[in-house]
Amino acid sequence: MNKRINNEKGYTLVEILVVVMVFSILGLVVTGVVTTTLRSSGKSENSVVVRENVNYAMGVMERQIRNAEEVTCDSDILLTYTNSDGSSGETFECVVDGNGIGQIQSSNPNGFLTNDSVDIECSGIFDCSTAPDVVDVLITATDAQSAAGENALTTDYSESIRIKLRNY
Repeated sequence: MNKRINNEKGYTLVEILVVVMVFSILGLVVTGVVTTTLRSSGKSENSVVVRENVNYAMGVMERQIRNAEEVTCDSDILLTYTNSDGSSGETFECVVDGNGIGQIQSSNPNGFLTNDSVDIECSGIFDCSTAPDVVDVLITATDAQSAAGENALTTDYSESIRIKLRNY
């Protein structure tokens, strides 16, 4: 009864453990690649949102300021201008809402030029010191939704422009 049968077919426990270990390592590598790809995709999407908001705000401000009769930088976050039609008191201002998110607000058209998914740094935006008919505008923005947390996919974006008023 103590006969050994040498022609039995099957896998040993060691072989099965080696195969399980190889597939586990392979699974971890694939998971890491997928996670990295998804994070990169998320950062790209955040970057597009931030850039679109800043570009839109810059475009509106550039058109209004370039066509203005007169511009005054009341502070580095508040600019007052007189429209070419003579209406005065129009403004661009960086305001911080109750959640601590900075946004560019315009009095003409009345409303915000950036949405609350983008946080504008409310300092040093407007500079009228170069010349009486020149305004320097600098907007620095971050994706507000992902600005919290240690693995945040923050996207910082800055754009600046020098605008010379058209003197009719």
